[in-house]
Amino acid sequence: MDKSVYNYKFKIGTFDVGPQSKVRLSSVLKYQMEAGERHLADYFGLDYETIKSKNTVFVVVNMNVKIHRTPKSGENVTITTWSKEVKGLKFFRAYKWFDGNGELIIEAVSCFVLVDAKEHKLLKPDAFEYDIPQGSETISIENPKKLRLPKTMQEVAQREIFYSMLDSNEHLNNAFYADFAVDYINTDLSANVKEFSIDFVKEAKLGEKIIIETAQENGETFIQGIVGEDICFRANIK
Repeated sequence: MDKSVYNYKFKIGTFDVGPQSKVRLSSVLKYQMEAGERHLADYFGLDYETIKSKNTVFVVVNMNVKIHRTPKSGENVTITTWSKEVKGLKFFRAYKWFDGNGELIIEAVSCFVLVDAKEHKLLKPDAFEYDIPQGSETISIENPKKLRLPKTMQEVAQREIFYSMLDSNEHLNNAFYADFAVDYINTDLSANVKEFSIDFVKEAKLGEKIIIETAQENGETFIQGIVGEDICFRANIK
C-alpha cells in the first residue's frame, strides 16, 4: 500500500457551514488539519501525543488556499493529502478536495516547522526521527510565502481571546484566525472567497486582545492582527 498519500473521506456537517450553507473558511482549515493528522496517525502511528513524547511538535507557519467551488452542508468530500517536500527548516503538506463526483473543488498547501515542545525553539528537520515518504501528486498552487501588506492599515475591531478558543497547546486555535479575517471584510466577498493566504506569526494566549486591521489594495483585501506590539497574523483574501 502506498502510504505517501492519504484519503480522508467525510460529510460536511451543518455545524461547519455559514450563510448559503457554504462551508466556513475556518472549517476548511480544521478539516485539512484533521486530514494531515490522520495521515500521520493511521499510516505511521504518529498521533499528536506520540510526536510530543519526543519533545517535538509541528507548528503551522502559513498557508495558501485556492477554492474552485465552496462545498455545502451534507456534501460527501474526500481530501487527498501528502507530504509535498522539505525545504530548509520548512515542511510543506498539500491538500486536494474532491466532491462526490470526483471534481476538484479546493487546493491548498500548508507550511510547518518543527519546534521544541516545551520552549517552542526551532528544530532542524532531522530532529524528527521518523521517515515520512513524500507524495508524487501535483498541485496547481505555489508554496506559501510571507505576505507583504500595505503600509497603511486601518483598525476595525479588537477581539479578546477566551478559554473556548484555545487549542491543546493553550493558544488560540489557528482556525479562528480565518474567522477573524472574514468577519471584517465585505460580506459579499466573505461568501465568495476564491483565494486565501495566511501567515501565523505569533501565538495568542488566553486573555490577550487582538487588534484587527484591514486594507484594500488592487482589488485584494488584507487583514492583520496585532497583540501588544507584535503582529499575530497576516491574511490576504481574493
